[in-house]
Amino acid sequence: MGLYIVRRDAWYTERAVWGIAGVVIATGTVLGAFVQPWLVGIVTVTGLFALVTAFTGFCPVSTVLTGLGVPTFLGTRRGGIYRMRTDRWYLERTIYLVVGTTQTVGSILAVVHHPGWLFFTGFVGAMSVGFALSGFCPVANALWFLGLEPRLSPIAEEARSELRRVA
Repeated sequence: MGLYIVRRDAWYTERAVWGIAGVVIATGTVLGAFVQPWLVGIVTVTGLFALVTAFTGFCPVSTVLTGLGVPTFLGTRRGGIYRMRTDRWYLERTIYLVVGTTQTVGSILAVVHHPGWLFFTGFVGAMSVGFALSGFCPVANALWFLGLEPRLSPIAEEARSELRRVA
Protein backbone atom coordinates (compact mmCIF):
# COMPACT_ATOMS: atom_id res chain seq x y z
CA MET A 1 0.00 0.00 0.00
CA GLY A 2 2.86 2.44 0.71
CA LEU A 3 2.57 6.01 1.92
CA TYR A 4 -0.12 8.46 0.89
CA ILE A 5 1.59 11.47 -0.69
CA VAL A 6 -0.37 13.95 -2.80
CA ARG A 7 0.98 15.24 -6.07
CA ARG A 8 3.53 18.03 -5.78
CA ASP A 9 4.26 18.69 -9.44
CA ALA A 10 2.02 21.78 -9.50
CA TRP A 11 0.18 24.11 -7.16
CA TYR A 12 -3.57 23.65 -7.04
CA THR A 13 -6.25 25.23 -4.86
CA GLU A 14 -6.46 22.53 -2.19
CA ARG A 15 -2.69 22.29 -1.78
CA ALA A 16 -2.40 26.07 -1.52
CA VAL A 17 -5.22 26.19 1.06
CA TRP A 18 -3.41 23.64 3.27
CA GLY A 19 -0.29 25.82 3.15
CA ILE A 20 -2.13 29.09 3.76
CA ALA A 21 -4.11 27.58 6.65
CA GLY A 22 -0.89 26.25 8.17
CA VAL A 23 0.77 29.66 8.03
CA VAL A 24 -2.32 31.35 9.54
CA ILE A 25 -2.55 28.71 12.30
CA ALA A 26 1.16 28.97 13.13
CA THR A 27 0.98 32.78 13.11
CA GLY A 28 -2.11 32.82 15.35
CA THR A 29 -0.41 30.39 17.72
CA VAL A 30 2.74 32.53 18.01
CA LEU A 31 0.75 35.75 18.41
CA GLY A 32 -1.46 34.13 21.05
CA ALA A 33 1.56 32.84 22.95
CA PHE A 34 3.80 35.90 22.82
CA VAL A 35 1.71 39.01 22.05
CA GLN A 36 -1.88 38.75 23.32
CA PRO A 37 -3.65 35.57 24.43
CA TRP A 38 -6.89 36.58 22.66
CA LEU A 39 -5.04 36.47 19.31
CA VAL A 40 -5.29 32.68 19.49
CA GLY A 41 -8.78 33.43 18.18
CA ILE A 42 -7.13 33.49 14.74
CA VAL A 43 -6.59 29.75 15.16
CA THR A 44 -10.17 29.25 16.35
CA VAL A 45 -11.59 31.08 13.32
CA THR A 46 -9.35 29.08 10.97
CA GLY A 47 -10.54 25.86 12.61
CA LEU A 48 -14.17 26.93 12.26
CA PHE A 49 -13.64 27.72 8.57
CA ALA A 50 -12.16 24.24 8.09
CA LEU A 51 -15.27 22.75 9.71
CA VAL A 52 -17.54 24.83 7.47
CA THR A 53 -15.58 23.58 4.46
CA ALA A 54 -15.85 19.97 5.63
CA PHE A 55 -19.62 20.12 6.09
CA THR A 56 -20.76 22.54 3.37
CA GLY A 57 -17.92 22.51 0.83
CA PHE A 58 -17.68 26.33 0.91
CA CYS A 59 -14.20 27.75 1.40
CA PRO A 60 -13.59 31.50 1.06
CA VAL A 61 -9.85 31.07 0.43
CA SER A 62 -10.51 28.53 -2.31
CA THR A 63 -13.04 30.92 -3.83
CA VAL A 64 -10.36 33.61 -4.07
CA LEU A 65 -7.72 31.19 -5.40
CA THR A 66 -9.97 29.70 -8.09
CA GLY A 67 -11.01 33.25 -9.01
CA LEU A 68 -7.32 33.98 -9.60
CA GLY A 69 -7.14 30.98 -11.92
CA VAL A 70 -5.55 28.41 -9.61
CA PRO A 71 -6.84 24.97 -10.69
CA THR A 72 -8.90 22.79 -8.36
CA PHE A 73 -9.13 19.00 -8.08
CA LEU A 74 -11.68 18.58 -5.30
CA GLY A 75 -14.28 21.20 -6.12
CA THR A 76 -16.05 23.32 -8.67
CA ARG A 77 -16.62 27.02 -9.12
CA ARG A 78 -20.19 28.04 -9.87
CA GLY A 79 -21.52 31.55 -9.74
CA GLY A 80 -18.10 32.76 -8.63
CA ILE A 81 -18.08 30.56 -5.50
CA TYR A 82 -15.90 27.50 -4.87
CA ARG A 83 -17.56 24.40 -3.47
CA MET A 84 -15.63 21.29 -2.51
CA ARG A 85 -17.48 18.07 -3.36
CA THR A 86 -19.51 16.83 -0.40
CA ASP A 87 -21.13 13.73 -1.90
CA ARG A 88 -19.22 11.43 0.48
CA TRP A 89 -16.59 11.53 3.23
CA TYR A 90 -13.44 11.01 1.21
CA LEU A 91 -9.96 11.33 2.69
CA GLU A 92 -9.22 14.97 1.83
CA ARG A 93 -12.63 16.14 3.06
CA THR A 94 -12.07 14.28 6.33
CA ILE A 95 -8.74 16.09 6.77
CA TYR A 96 -10.69 19.38 6.91
CA LEU A 97 -12.90 17.84 9.61
CA VAL A 98 -9.93 16.61 11.68
CA VAL A 99 -7.92 19.85 11.36
CA GLY A 100 -10.99 22.01 12.02
CA THR A 101 -11.91 20.05 15.13
CA THR A 102 -8.39 19.90 16.56
CA GLN A 103 -7.71 23.58 15.94
CA THR A 104 -11.02 24.80 17.32
CA VAL A 105 -10.83 22.63 20.44
CA GLY A 106 -7.06 23.15 20.94
CA SER A 107 -7.28 26.93 20.69
CA ILE A 108 -10.23 27.11 23.09
CA LEU A 109 -8.39 24.86 25.56
CA ALA A 110 -5.34 27.12 25.29
CA VAL A 111 -7.45 30.03 26.51
CA VAL A 112 -9.69 28.38 29.12
CA HIS A 113 -7.47 25.55 30.41
CA HIS A 114 -3.73 25.92 29.81
CA PRO A 115 -1.58 27.80 27.28
CA GLY A 116 0.40 24.58 26.73
CA TRP A 117 -2.29 23.64 24.20
CA LEU A 118 -0.63 26.17 21.89
CA PHE A 119 2.16 23.64 21.31
CA PHE A 120 -0.47 21.38 19.77
CA THR A 121 -2.03 24.08 17.58
CA GLY A 122 1.41 25.20 16.45
CA PHE A 123 2.37 21.61 15.62
CA VAL A 124 -0.75 21.16 13.48
CA GLY A 125 -0.05 24.47 11.73
CA ALA A 126 3.51 23.39 10.96
CA MET A 127 2.29 20.00 9.73
CA SER A 128 -0.21 21.72 7.41
CA VAL A 129 2.58 23.76 5.85
CA GLY A 130 4.67 20.59 5.59
CA PHE A 131 1.77 18.81 3.89
CA ALA A 132 1.46 21.58 1.31
CA LEU A 133 5.19 21.58 0.60
CA SER A 134 5.99 17.86 0.73
CA GLY A 135 2.68 16.16 -0.03
CA PHE A 136 3.04 14.00 3.12
CA CYS A 137 0.69 14.23 6.11
CA PRO A 138 0.58 11.81 9.06
CA VAL A 139 -3.19 12.33 9.48
CA ALA A 140 -3.81 11.66 5.78
CA ASN A 141 -1.77 8.46 6.03
CA ALA A 142 -3.64 7.32 9.14
CA LEU A 143 -6.96 7.93 7.39
CA TRP A 144 -5.71 6.13 4.29
CA PHE A 145 -4.63 3.10 6.33
CA LEU A 146 -8.08 3.14 7.98
CA GLY A 147 -9.60 2.73 4.52
CA LEU A 148 -10.73 6.21 3.49
CA GLU A 149 -10.48 6.62 -0.26
CA PRO A 150 -8.73 9.75 -1.56
CA ARG A 151 -9.99 11.88 -4.42
CA LEU A 152 -6.50 13.18 -5.12
CA SER A 153 -4.43 10.40 -6.59
CA PRO A 154 -1.52 9.58 -4.31
CA ILE A 155 1.89 9.19 -5.87
CA ALA A 156 2.40 5.45 -6.26
CA GLU A 157 5.38 3.91 -4.48
CA GLU A 158 6.64 2.58 -7.82
CA ALA A 159 6.59 6.07 -9.32
CA ARG A 160 8.52 7.47 -6.32
CA SER A 161 11.09 4.70 -6.69
CA GLU A 162 11.42 5.50 -10.39
CA LEU A 163 11.89 9.20 -9.58
CA ARG A 164 14.67 8.30 -7.12
CA ARG A 165 16.44 6.19 -9.75
CA VAL A 166 16.28 9.00 -12.33
CA ALA A 167 17.50 11.69 -9.90
